Amino acid sequence: MTPTQFLIADEQEIVQYGLQRLIEREAGWEVCAATASGRAAVSLAGKHRPDIAILELLLPELSGLETARRIKRLHPGTEILIFTAEDPEEVVREIFQAGAKSLISKSEPIDVLVSGLKALAEHKTFFTPRISELLFSKFLKVENGGRVNGPLSSRETEITHLLAEGNTNKEVAKALGISVNTVEKHRETIMRKLGSRSFSDLIRYAIRHKLIRP
Repeated sequence: MTPTQFLIADEQEIVQYGLQRLIEREAGWEVCAATASGRAAVSLAGKHRPDIAILELLLPELSGLETARRIKRLHPGTEILIFTAEDPEEVVREIFQAGAKSLISKSEPIDVLVSGLKALAEHKTFFTPRISELLFSKFLKVENGGRVNGPLSSRETEITHLLAEGNTNKEVAKALGISVNTVEKHRETIMRKLGSRSFSDLIRYAIRHKLIRP
């Protein structure tokens, strides 16, 4: 079985080392290259054609965003995970528009990062609850002319995330240990707050505007 290949681009050597140790403790995963430079990351991606590239937003020579764009142009099959200590609120849309399938803060627990990498290895998107909330609020403000009827609660964000992954109300209820009726009530509140006629409208809008990828 061919191992899943990872490229790491981070200016801090200790982060490179930590990521490599984390990745290579998983069966069938290996790091093919690591660098501190955005420009070098693009070159290495062309040489090694990694399955997944883990990029910091702040890279010398090329930003993480531009590095992601160039890697996706060069090798569309490489999945991009942005792993950063920076606050991504102002650039969250641009990150996903650049082709990334996940955005994870360096403050998140290790198991969140591993879950994100496993999702990308299966060519799936992965959103933490905070990134889900940021992403949906950004595109809904565009859709509604900047008018949103209130922020989603952490529970509503969690339910939105699960529904966006294609789960039914029953599956969401089982995953969260709540009743189907409670999920339906939360869903109605989400629709009201976001000013949408149906949840599928939100997903179609997000995909159409390349804010999330199908």
